[in-house]
Amino acid sequence: MLRIHWVHHRTRHPTAVDALYLHPLEMAAGIAVQLGCVAVVGPLRLGAFVAASLMHALINVLDHANLRVPSRLAWLFNHWSDRHDAHHSLGGNYGSITPLWDWLFATGPKTPPSR
Repeated sequence: MLRIHWVHHRTRHPTAVDALYLHPLEMAAGIAVQLGCVAVVGPLRLGAFVAASLMHALINVLDHANLRVPSRLAWLFNHWSDRHDAHHSLGGNYGSITPLWDWLFATGPKTPPSR
C-alpha cells in the first residue's frame, strides 16, 4: 500500500492540485470504499451521493492547499491542514482527514508539523 501511495507523496509540500495526483489503484480503492459505505448505509438519492462526493473532494483539495484560517471557529479545518502537512512532509503516515489509518497501522508522524 505504501508503494502505491508513494506516487501521491512525490510532492513533499503539496498544492491544491496535488490532491488529485493518485496512483490508479489508490483511486480505484477509494471508489470501492465509497461504494462499500453506500452499500452499508443503504440506497442514496443521486443528489445526496453527488453532494457527499463533492464535499469529500473539496475537503481533500483544501487539505492540500496548505491554508490556515485565522479563526477559532476553524479549529477543525486547521487541525486537518496541520495533520495533512505532516502527512506529506514527514512521510510514512496514511491519515489525511481522519487519523483512523494512523491508529490502525501505527504510522502517525513522530513530530508535529512546523508552521
